[in-house]
Amino acid sequence: MLLKQLKTYFQQSLKKTMPFIIGITGNVAVGKSTFAYQLQKYLQQNFEQAKINIISTDYFLYPNNILRQKKLFDRKGFPETYNYSLLEKFWQKIQQGQSVSLPTYNHAQKDLDFQVTTTINQPDILIIEGLLALTPPFDRYNNYNIFLIAELEQNFNWYLQRAHKTYGSNYQQQLPHIKAAWQHINLPNYQANVLPRSQTADCHITFDEQHHIINCKVREKNAQK
Repeated sequence: MLLKQLKTYFQQSLKKTMPFIIGITGNVAVGKSTFAYQLQKYLQQNFEQAKINIISTDYFLYPNNILRQKKLFDRKGFPETYNYSLLEKFWQKIQQGQSVSLPTYNHAQKDLDFQVTTTINQPDILIIEGLLALTPPFDRYNNYNIFLIAELEQNFNWYLQRAHKTYGSNYQQQLPHIKAAWQHINLPNYQANVLPRSQTADCHITFDEQHHIINCKVREKNAQK
């Protein structure tokens, strides 16, 4: 049903200058990036001639040094920690059919990486994944929104597993800080700024503890954005 909807809406958008934009959001460590790449692969198999790009809302975060200057480092991921001027320039270039290069986000360093960039060049389909992918102004041109769901306890376990991979032998030493970040940053941000946007989603996908999809609920739409 999800693919059927996407195919219909994508075909409706072919005559438009903007790419068909899919927004994907959910809690920290729920699997947004993994799902985005799986969706890209799946769509590419069905639309072989289409150019499909992925970007993350993380690419629009302020660098850590700027966050510290603004005294926002401890609120990283909240709406005020994003560079909306950069986002606006991005949308302008996309509208004009221009190529856009963005810095990527290095999860190991927990900062933007200006040495490793990604280039978006007139895609037919653009997938935007990240915490605020369904939140204004990131969702301004979204044609289709997907919200990823997991039990909160399981989501927390995935968060710890990801942190373990990131910190390696330093994991136990960093564990108090990792748990504090979840409790005081990630969870409040999710509840205040991410979860409410589930009401705007066209599709809700629920994972089990093995990260298998156990439910895919789609909402019929009467008109395209």
